[in-house]
Amino acid sequence: MKVEYYETDLSVKQNVIALCNWLNKNFDIYILINNAGVGGTKKFTEASIHYIDSIMQVNVVATSLLTHQLLPNLLRQQQAYILNVSSMAAFSPIGYKTVYPASKTFIHSFSRGLSEELKNTGVVVSVVNPGAMATNEDVCQRIKNLGIIGRMTLLQPDKVAASCIKKLFKRDRVIMVNPWSWLAIALLPIWIKLPLLTYNIKKEIR
Repeated sequence: MKVEYYETDLSVKQNVIALCNWLNKNFDIYILINNAGVGGTKKFTEASIHYIDSIMQVNVVATSLLTHQLLPNLLRQQQAYILNVSSMAAFSPIGYKTVYPASKTFIHSFSRGLSEELKNTGVVVSVVNPGAMATNEDVCQRIKNLGIIGRMTLLQPDKVAASCIKKLFKRDRVIMVNPWSWLAIALLPIWIKLPLLTYNIKKEIR
């Protein structure tokens, strides 16, 4: 199987447009997976403009533009799929993360709205809301430092990916990798979960 790659910085809008032009020129697109994302943990007053802008550009702008520019290509196919990667953070604001959960709330809302808009076409739009992912050693250590809950909820990327693709092809519009974590967040009132999540996240900057 031949694999093509295209390396670019998605925090730069012009790069995103160039990538879309290259894809549309060279490929019939059947599946679009928007899984690029950046985040971090900082006091908002200590966050740089670059830090804030990068999160917004990659998580919100790049996802929106990639979808918008590639959608005509997807609509030309008899059946096509879009999978957007949101986060459990989409369901609650969190102090010391501030911008990241807000960006993931956008992804969830954007995906649900687009799914409804395209429901009578051949394009299925799904959104997945995973928790903490064991993507690299640094992330794993930061999550484990949060205690037993962090260790229990840490997800393996390969298992999450396999589950998501399976559910995407089943046309699941909302994919919950860990429904128990989602249920806990959904049931807790904001006045409990906001300070609780913020307290745990604050440990990352101590």
